[in-house]
Amino acid sequence: MGIFTEFLQPRAMNLYSGATLGVPLAPKVSQSNRDRIPPEELEAIYITDPITFNTVNIQVNLIMQAGFRIDASDSETQEYFDEFFESIGQIGEETTLHELLEYIYLDKLIYGKSFVELIYNRDDSRIVDLRILDPKVMDYARNSRGEVAVDRFGKPIGFTMKLPYGYSSEGFGDPVPKEYQDIVSLRSNQIFLLPKRIALFKVRADGDRFN
Repeated sequence: MGIFTEFLQPRAMNLYSGATLGVPLAPKVSQSNRDRIPPEELEAIYITDPITFNTVNIQVNLIMQAGFRIDASDSETQEYFDEFFESIGQIGEETTLHELLEYIYLDKLIYGKSFVELIYNRDDSRIVDLRILDPKVMDYARNSRGEVAVDRFGKPIGFTMKLPYGYSSEGFGDPVPKEYQDIVSLRSNQIFLLPKRIALFKVRADGDRFN
């Protein structure tokens, strides 16, 4: 099943070394979110408008009715994935793989994107669980102009999560890497998350393909 393979399976060796990878000359230019419908309004439309509600739910049901399976290239890898997805949901709300996929497609159809937290072990070396996140509080890390903060290669520097005002952020989030501290602009109620912590699934991305 390819939807999570990129995030969970050990990376294959990259045949193109960093020494041969050129630096892009066209910068990744990102627009701000000011002209986009806030996710709170999208959720309100889904909840209150019967046509939207039924359309989204029918689409999700059609997708899930198609079924899915996890196919691996060898029995050892197959066993790893079977055991992993059988054990998800230990952190946060109890969730099965079927429910997780349903939530992902639901969020994609309502908000245009879905965020899943990749939860690591204590050594921060291996993903041990998955948890769906509320798209209304998630975003790319942005600069002071409200544009998506990217590195020299046009990759997003990370993500932010908006916390309720007065909620302590102690023990949550990652420190912004030193080389990007002058680029990333965080509000007082936001925490920063490294790219490796988040699996982002988008539908019908347009423009700079971030949204």
